[in-house]
Amino acid sequence: MDDKIKVTDKRMFTAEGELREDRRNRGAGEDVSGDGPDQETTRPLTAEAASPEPSKRSAPKGRPAPGGELPSPTFTDLVGLLAQPIAMFLGDASMPGAEAEENLPLARFHIDLLELVQTKTKGNISSEEAQLLESLLYQMRMRYVEKAG
Repeated sequence: MDDKIKVTDKRMFTAEGELREDRRNRGAGEDVSGDGPDQETTRPLTAEAASPEPSKRSAPKGRPAPGGELPSPTFTDLVGLLAQPIAMFLGDASMPGAEAEENLPLARFHIDLLELVQTKTKGNISSEEAQLLESLLYQMRMRYVEKAG
């Protein structure tokens, strides 16, 4: 048999906790899991959000839209927002102009927040979103265990 196996690394972060190069600068609405296009699984909350012309939507209240309008947030955006501080609290990343500082209790808290999102959304998100969340949780838990020793 001449079947070749293709292995694709879909991890979001490097071993050092940095966002991988292929995950940076992705356009809004792109799938960060690498499995395909994002699929919206929630219904719009307002008639404006349901507009068939996305270009006529206004930016969310309270957030200015520099240089244009903001896209609608996705589940992936929420997961990314909750995961961002984990690398910092694991001491793998730092704020600009600051030194990396480890805070394992806060890292654990943010990992637990992601786990809570996973529990509460079970059965209500797409398989791609569930896989993204599962993969991210696995990576963050392994890094935490490595740091906590």
